[in-house]
Amino acid sequence: MLLVRFADGRTRAVDGHSRAPAVASRGTVKVGEQRRGHRACTIPSMPATLDRAQEISLLRRESVGAPAIRGAEESYPVPPSQHRQTQGEGDYLRASPARKLFLRNGQLPEIGSTFRQPVLAATLRWIADLRIEDFYPGGIAQRIAADTGGAGDLITEEDLASCDPLAQVEPVSTAYRDHWISSSPPAGGRAWA
Repeated sequence: MLLVRFADGRTRAVDGHSRAPAVASRGTVKVGEQRRGHRACTIPSMPATLDRAQEISLLRRESVGAPAIRGAEESYPVPPSQHRQTQGEGDYLRASPARKLFLRNGQLPEIGSTFRQPVLAATLRWIADLRIEDFYPGGIAQRIAADTGGAGDLITEEDLASCDPLAQVEPVSTAYRDHWISSSPPAGGRAWA
């Protein structure tokens, strides 16, 4: 979710909640498959949410994506939170094709070690250059569907193409003492279309 306050005082929420693929159901995804792996994936909504933020901002697209691209390309020190997460998923990562993205010679990255993500940097640069249209109904969508389709995933190119546009909705607001408080509404579970 993205909460935006405009210069004229209006506040809107961009509904960027991720959603399940169209064919996902209790019958197609078992309880044990809901925590990790391709069958646990939802349709990635972060790129569409950030694109909507870009549309309503005054910042140039290149300047918005530059810090993330630079961090992925040049490296950053592994923070304790990333170390904990990879430790907890170590066995799964070692057995997954994702190991080449997150492990070094089969080893989990240590706190403070240098971590680079050149594949992520290339994807972010691609999105910045070609705009969001290539992520959902274009080349990146085709690559996501091809990569995950062979692993029993449920995400299709049609699911990805239906992600945008995201709805702008009224935030949940209330008065508290001398302040007006606005927040994103809860996930509505609405269908894409």
